[in-house]
Amino acid sequence: MWRSAARPSRHSREPALNVPPVTLWIAVGLVAMHVLLMLAGAGVAEAAWIRLAFVPADLARSFGPEGTIRADIIATLASHMLLHANWTHLMINVGFLLGFGSLVERALGGWRYVLFLLVSGIIGALTLFAAGPFDEVLVIGASGAVYGTAGAAARLFFMPRTGVRGAVIFVVAMMSLNLLFGLFDFGLIQDGSALAWEAHAGSFVAGLILIYLLPVRRVRRDGLG
Repeated sequence: MWRSAARPSRHSREPALNVPPVTLWIAVGLVAMHVLLMLAGAGVAEAAWIRLAFVPADLARSFGPEGTIRADIIATLASHMLLHANWTHLMINVGFLLGFGSLVERALGGWRYVLFLLVSGIIGALTLFAAGPFDEVLVIGASGAVYGTAGAAARLFFMPRTGVRGAVIFVVAMMSLNLLFGLFDFGLIQDGSALAWEAHAGSFVAGLILIYLLPVRRVRRDGLG
């Protein structure tokens, strides 16, 4: 047991889970989507993947000489973020979203934060497309949007606390880890899937740039906005 020198006032206590509303609802929505697809059965889940997943080759064919630009294929640049391969994939993304996303939401406000997530995720998908425009692979997961929030954290959290040097170290560390896990999965991926490290890198850089382009609320030294 321990005894404090002064009893804290009831108004000074911080809630155990202090997640801003948009981030919380997005996290709940991602989990709910995963659960619903699991309960609906393999047939429905497969249909959702085919409908919502981003396939680089589909986009390439749309812009080909005989292709037609289809709204449903363009929409997959964003809709792929609703799907996750398994619980590990989902929980990693949700965990990082609750951490980095909460920081970005407090700095940008609700609607700019949603715009930030969408643009970061779309740029991630387009980066993957640029790296392999004719790849016949299903790209899913909110990792792109999440990596965008991690890029923004370099300014919002590390710059106020550790200065430019700390922010640079964070950027280099995140990009190095992304490349490392992209090239060597270390047995974490068992179903023949692969980490879309190119998309992560594109989204991270996008987040790093976007956070300087969008109006940001005053960032305190503790990085919480």
